[in-house]
Amino acid sequence: MQIDRLLYPVHSLGPGNRLVIWVRGCKKRCFNCANPELQFFNPKSEISMPIIKDTICEIGEKFDGITITGGEPFCQAKELLDLITFILKITDDILVFTGYSKDEIHELNNDDVIKCIEKAAVVIYGEYVDEHNDNYTPLVASSNQVMEIYNPKLKNKYMDYIKNGRTIENFYYNNNLISVGIHNTRRRRDENTEVDTRD
Repeated sequence: MQIDRLLYPVHSLGPGNRLVIWVRGCKKRCFNCANPELQFFNPKSEISMPIIKDTICEIGEKFDGITITGGEPFCQAKELLDLITFILKITDDILVFTGYSKDEIHELNNDDVIKCIEKAAVVIYGEYVDEHNDNYTPLVASSNQVMEIYNPKLKNKYMDYIKNGRTIENFYYNNNLISVGIHNTRRRRDENTEVDTRD
């Protein structure tokens, strides 16, 4: 599975002390994407599933939940299903960000994607639309996105979390400073809005 990074503990992408996994590969090319460096697959980011699972086990029960983002997690749906099935042995609080809308998920007609959603506690659907970023709402980066809480036991936990607004955290990782969280818009009225449409 192509994974760019794992960070722990993260508090800005879901409630509690979270392990966050960033996958590679996304076809959306959203303007002002938070992680444009993750749009393209990179063979050097390939990590075997046993190593991924061992890394998660090393952290053990210290985390309160896991967030999976990217990139587009469902671009690697088969591997993601294997990973989520394993994670459920440790925690049922699994949050997945996807750039696909619910309608687009249906159009994918991919059983592995559907099974991933069925096992996830929370899924945030929809591509990022910069002009719909309200610069406040946590987890939902733009107002077209939809957060679905599928595990009713976690509803209050997430509702309490989103009352607090956005937070940003900085991590030093692989000799780079990484800013983590739902960011406010960087759009300026006079800037070029051309989007990179390469495959």
